[in-house]
Amino acid sequence: GSDPSLYSGKIIECTWDFDNLEWIFLRIRTDKSTPNEFNTYRKVMRSIKDNITEEDLLNEINEIIRLPMYADRIKTDSKATQHANAAKRR
Repeated sequence: GSDPSLYSGKIIECTWDFDNLEWIFLRIRTDKSTPNEFNTYRKVMRSIKDNITEEDLLNEINEIIRLPMYADRIKTDSKATQHANAAKRR
């Protein structure tokens, strides 16, 4: 709703509004001196179009950690952590 010329020469952060199919201004990025490269923009746009949810990510993680190579590693790492914690308590 504001005049875009107010942001000329400034780096801003936005979020994508899926309902209205438009960018929504969040803030001016005073912590950045250069904008993202075009390839970064393309990757972000692809990510937005993929619309991967937190639930999707958690489901994938649960599938991956069931793979034998990770299941064994998780057990080993878990035992190592338990032994380390027990040693600290002594």
